[in-house]
Amino acid sequence: MTVSLLDLPRELVDEILSHVSQRDFKRFSRCSRACRGFFIPFVFNHIEWRTPTKAAAFRDGGLVGHLRPAVSHISMHCPGRPSELFRTIDAFQVYMDVLKLFPNIRSLWINLSVIEEIEANLIHAIFTKLSTTPAFYTLKSLNFTCKRFSSSYNLHDLSGSPGQDFFAALPEKYHQFLGPRIQMTDTVDPPPGPPGLTELVVATYLVSLTPAHEFEPRVSFLLQSSAETLTRLCIRSNIVLAVVDQAAEDQGYLFNCKGLRQVQINFGYGQWHLLRVVKDVFPDIEDLAILKQGVEDRPREIGRPHHKDETTPYESPFCHLFKGMKNLRRLRVPWLVGSPGRYEKFGSNCYLHPDDLEETINCWVSGGTGKLEKVVFAQDDTWGSYGGKNIWQSLIGFTIVRGGTGTLDIDGKHRWKVSRKLGGMAGISIQGVGQRSMDELFEVSPPRTHVSLYGKQNWLS
Repeated sequence: MTVSLLDLPRELVDEILSHVSQRDFKRFSRCSRACRGFFIPFVFNHIEWRTPTKAAAFRDGGLVGHLRPAVSHISMHCPGRPSELFRTIDAFQVYMDVLKLFPNIRSLWINLSVIEEIEANLIHAIFTKLSTTPAFYTLKSLNFTCKRFSSSYNLHDLSGSPGQDFFAALPEKYHQFLGPRIQMTDTVDPPPGPPGLTELVVATYLVSLTPAHEFEPRVSFLLQSSAETLTRLCIRSNIVLAVVDQAAEDQGYLFNCKGLRQVQINFGYGQWHLLRVVKDVFPDIEDLAILKQGVEDRPREIGRPHHKDETTPYESPFCHLFKGMKNLRRLRVPWLVGSPGRYEKFGSNCYLHPDDLEETINCWVSGGTGKLEKVVFAQDDTWGSYGGKNIWQSLIGFTIVRGGTGTLDIDGKHRWKVSRKLGGMAGISIQGVGQRSMDELFEVSPPRTHVSLYGKQNWLS
């Protein structure tokens, strides 16, 4: 049995173990010592901490302390509700203290739920502690999730009059861990970020795609510290900031993400400016998926001015968006919305007609985006749980086939043809907190009644 399992690929063994039931583990003690010795490193390859007790078991002399070298992925979670401040802070103090004992951590998920008053301090403290651990240098994949709650929560951990400053009311031992209070108006040096990440997943209230000179909970320091090594980036945020100075000769204000190949961005309402600046922020990427969490918003500020001059040749108002992205192969964006008037051609919500979408793609290809192979436009309507985990989705996909009888390419040597595939309405239930695979995002399937998907924590987990 041991010999046959050793011959299997590591990924297949991980998949087999993911289906092992609790009853199977109860029988585990009856296995031979050789079998247990083989299985245990696989069982403890990925671990999860939901209480400080779970983490403390890995200390020196702890029940499973001797298994630390086998662990490559850790998931850290808050032990209780967001309003239970003491439990949250206590837990992450223990987590970060125990983390420094692990020599081979390659993948990490930090999952926070915290009130706004201590969010900045807790993020700063966690990553400052992380910088003192071996994992800071061995990490390749990081998922940082922070769900912010307002102070309207009943903070039963703290006593005092209503409206009391929650940070000031914390006992002194928590001030030592959190440091002086960080407010939005303060200028504070950001904590160090892991320097060797190849994959980064960030799910926070606020994210900046361009460097920030002061520390707020916008976590741009994570992107800045690993910009030269990142190959995959996934962002989920209500507010995504990207301040791009088109007139600046020195582009030093942008991250040097030359190795970045895949980007997923999930943004909230009023974030359509991202479509205008993404080619400046990530000029060399190959796969780009921009998904929106809100559906009532329309990108009128990037649309064509309203007019009804039928003598004017039609030109897509979105031609400039992705021109010149010379390495872009696959693109998924929200189904573009036209200005009222003659461009209101498809549906009741001003969505561009597929013919106009095709013209837009031709414009991108002829404008320098010469490697483009596939484009998907999505109409998403969310319902149910917070964060848009349940979606009604309609897709239309376009494939760019070269060597056909289409339009001359920009150099006059190549031709291409744009072919379309219209998908039907599908109900999608997304579970998990991570990103969906790029291949999955570019599938245009026939109508289905319901699809259940699972977003992985990390690509490497």
